[in-house]
Amino acid sequence: MYDYIVKNGIIVDGSAKKPYAGTVCIKDGKIDKIIPETEGRQGECVADAAKVIDAGGHIVAPGFINLHCHSDRTYLRSPSYESMLTSGVTLEICGQCGLSSIPLGNHSGEHSSAGGGLLKIDEQTSLAHNPKNMEEYVKDVEGVGVSINVGMMIGHGALRAAVMGWDQRPLTKSELDEMCELLDRELKAGALGVTFGLIYPPGSCCDTGEIKALARVCAANNKVLSVHMRNENRKVFQALDEMLDVARETGVRLEISHLKLMGKTMWGKSGELLAKIDMARAEGIAIHADQYPYDASHSGLQSSLPREAVDGGYPKFFEKLHDDEWWDKISDHGTLPEMEFRGGAENIVINELRADATHPEFVGMSITEIAKMLDTDISDAVRQILLSSGARVQCVYHNMSMDDVLNIMSRRDISVISDGTAYDFNYYGGCPHPRNAGTFARFFRLVRENNLMPIEDAVYKVTGLPASVLGMGKRFGFIKEGLDATLTIFDKDEITDHATYEEPAQASTGIDYVIVNGEVVLDHGKITDARPGKVILG
Repeated sequence: MYDYIVKNGIIVDGSAKKPYAGTVCIKDGKIDKIIPETEGRQGECVADAAKVIDAGGHIVAPGFINLHCHSDRTYLRSPSYESMLTSGVTLEICGQCGLSSIPLGNHSGEHSSAGGGLLKIDEQTSLAHNPKNMEEYVKDVEGVGVSINVGMMIGHGALRAAVMGWDQRPLTKSELDEMCELLDRELKAGALGVTFGLIYPPGSCCDTGEIKALARVCAANNKVLSVHMRNENRKVFQALDEMLDVARETGVRLEISHLKLMGKTMWGKSGELLAKIDMARAEGIAIHADQYPYDASHSGLQSSLPREAVDGGYPKFFEKLHDDEWWDKISDHGTLPEMEFRGGAENIVINELRADATHPEFVGMSITEIAKMLDTDISDAVRQILLSSGARVQCVYHNMSMDDVLNIMSRRDISVISDGTAYDFNYYGGCPHPRNAGTFARFFRLVRENNLMPIEDAVYKVTGLPASVLGMGKRFGFIKEGLDATLTIFDKDEITDHATYEEPAQASTGIDYVIVNGEVVLDHGKITDARPGKVILG
């Protein structure tokens, strides 16, 4: 007997092949049988099923894969991964931008508390659930029990912090060797690859040689390297050249994170950027990229300062903020040129502050608005904002052209990602970027409204493509007999995002069911009690 059958569906199997009407039969967490409507054998399955789901002519697709997120510790506050699950996501790949929550070492220091903020994880919970490596992470996540599947990548910043702390200096040979050994151990324990955040400390100070050393370890394990490049605005082409050089020399499979062009001077150059990627692929470099479907990015306010500002970590950064002479130097005598490259003060909006921030009213205000309220200039306003929140401030940067966003989105070979953190709608801090809840429904809505591609290509971008990038297309990402029964059933004409910059905690609609590992976890917008999720190991 089948556990479930899904009947009356239009199967879009994740391969970019044409949709077809059919029935999917599920048994023991696997897709046991697929019967095209033309075979006319649906009746026998219905008679031999414990439960029947009527898809009502809607799309039956593989579960959506979020190839790039920061939900490392979401399981501690929202084991249902509500904001992503309600958008059809069944697998989140964490540990991105070099900022994974593992591994931890003797020198990790403040990094061990990563993942609080938006999720409002209290210190007691954080200390009780503080895995130090892949093995402990798997036990902790699966011990809690989660609705969806989770994969983990290893952040270069976490490796560096574990080995030598937060000092922004070149590594010694022994330190680099130790980092490589640590990465190799975690990859062999099931981590899916290595990630770099080359604008964030401590990764921002590493040279190309350090990247190549870790890339070789990654390539030897046949895993993927994901990178937030060193620059995404005026020097984005040089930053891409650096990573192409890494891939060319080491043979690593390369994933460019959240491909974008920030700042008005770069708008309109998306075609040139995509052409460069095409040329690299023609050369034989294994390169892919991903994108979130928004024209605003999200990062810490410190990203508007030179990278050396955070040398030594955030506690030292906070101390140095009190030094007038240091601030004058680091802000380039108050001109803050990096802020202009990232969109300008009027386009940077505070969206998250620490719980103990002395000015919570800053949330939702732009830097320009805060400067006017404080009756001061932009540079001093930035300094006061940082001082009032322990130097921990998150911002939304409205700095991209929607024309470029849509141009990149129209490519079938660019995966869709949130670059966000899944959270519980009833329990979160600040005013999160809407991508944390709306990404995947927004993608399908924009495809529909702009007639960007057929539904089979759109589904491929969120299923088969990211599964293939991870090298796991034989395990998930497709509707095939023998693969995990992880499905998202949705109405392609109605799937819609509702999360906005002003009201971000809004569930998407148009998703009928989500099935993970053979169990229904979302039933017409309602999250069930099932917790069948696993940590996916590579």
